[in-house]
Amino acid sequence: MSTALEVLADQGLLDRRRNATGQTLYSLTRWPGLSAGRPVPGWRELWHALAAALTPSGELDDVAEVLDSPAGHLDRTWLALRAATWMAGGLLAVTGDGQWTLTAQGRHTATAVRIAELDDQDVWAALAATRPPGDDTDRVDWPAVAQRLGARPGQMDMWMEKSCERGLLARTGHGTVPTIIGLRQIAAGQG
Repeated sequence: MSTALEVLADQGLLDRRRNATGQTLYSLTRWPGLSAGRPVPGWRELWHALAAALTPSGELDDVAEVLDSPAGHLDRTWLALRAATWMAGGLLAVTGDGQWTLTAQGRHTATAVRIAELDDQDVWAALAATRPPGDDTDRVDWPAVAQRLGARPGQMDMWMEKSCERGLLARTGHGTVPTIIGLRQIAAGQG
């Protein structure tokens, strides 16, 4: 936990000072500037970006750049807070030269997330991320969605088939598009 607190201090979110007995005391220097309305990635998107940007190691900004999208830029403060909690949980570590890396447990988590079936919540969040704000058309960049999710070949097709059966997507002459109910799911993912 002390390493995670040090990371937050390095990010400027905490102030650190030593007391008379040599203990380090931390205090909040500023309230994190979490930006409302910025896209929040789904679990699968997040772990795919972590594995892509931190193999073997990298900066948090490298992860954020993978997650930046037409819907907006990822909130860097949100990502720093998440990284500190994952570090405390043993999923991330900081190398001697200040780079972030996945621990063995973090690599295992990233692999487990990637091989799992696509989750509706994750797909709708990725669909929302690939659309510019205010876009209420039925256009979907399916390859971009699959890439954000790190979907294996065929996974996106299986998810789309199930979603068509449930009335969330429809097949047209121009491809597979969200129905009105599907567009509501995307809007919920943008909120």
